Amino acid sequence: MFVSSVAPLLLATLPPLPVPPQGSATAVQDLLERLIPGASANISLRLGDCAESKEPPCFSIAPAGSAQVEIIGSGASELASGLGVYLREFCNVSIGWPRGGGSRVAAPTPFPVPRAPVVRSRAVPYTYLMNVCTHIYSFVWYGWKEWQAFLDWMALSGVNLFLATTGQEELQYRIFEQFGLNDTEIRGWFNGPAFLTWSRGQNEYGAGIAGPLPRSVRRPKPSPTTAL
Repeated sequence: MFVSSVAPLLLATLPPLPVPPQGSATAVQDLLERLIPGASANISLRLGDCAESKEPPCFSIAPAGSAQVEIIGSGASELASGLGVYLREFCNVSIGWPRGGGSRVAAPTPFPVPRAPVVRSRAVPYTYLMNVCTHIYSFVWYGWKEWQAFLDWMALSGVNLFLATTGQEELQYRIFEQFGLNDTEIRGWFNGPAFLTWSRGQNEYGAGIAGPLPRSVRRPKPSPTTAL
C-alpha cells in the first residue's frame, strides 16, 4: 500500500518529506535477508534517482545485470516499499500479521524480471499507521522478535509515519520524580500494562485498574535495532 490517504488536517500540520535520500540501503538489504536469506544475490537495492520520475519520493523496479533486478528508492522508506511491491506483485510473496493469515514467503526460481521498468511516486507525503488502543491490545507483550517482524512489514508496506507510544510512561516517571513524587505514588497513578490505553487516552488515571504499573514494563532491556 504505497499510495494511501491520510487526514487532511494531518497533512496540513506536517512538513513535506525531505528530497535528499534518507536512511540506509544496507538496512533494507538486511530486511530482505531476514525475509528471504540469500535473495540479495538476485536483487540489487540502492538509494538514488528513480528512472523517468520527476516526483520524488519514489521508487523504481527494473531489469539489471548479474543481480537480475534493481530497485532504486529516493529514500530508505521508498526503497523498502519498492521491495515490498516487487515481492508481492512479481514473486507472489505475502507478508502479513500472524493473526491476519500470516505470511507466504518462498524464494522464486528464478527471480522474476519485469519486462519494463516500474516507477511509482508517493501520492501523499505520509502513510500513517496505528492508534493508541492497538499499542496495548496487540503490542503490550511484544518482544524484539515480534517488533522486528512488525517493523519489517510496515517498511515493506510503505508506512513512514508510525504512532510510537512505547516507553512514554518512563519519561513521565522521570518527570514526576523531579516533582518529588515517590515510586509508589507514580506507579499507582498508571494503570496496569494491558490497560494503559485508558491512561494514554486521558480517560482514567490512578484508578488502580490492574495497577500499579510494574517498573519493568516501562524499562525493557535494550534490543538491537537497524534504523531505516
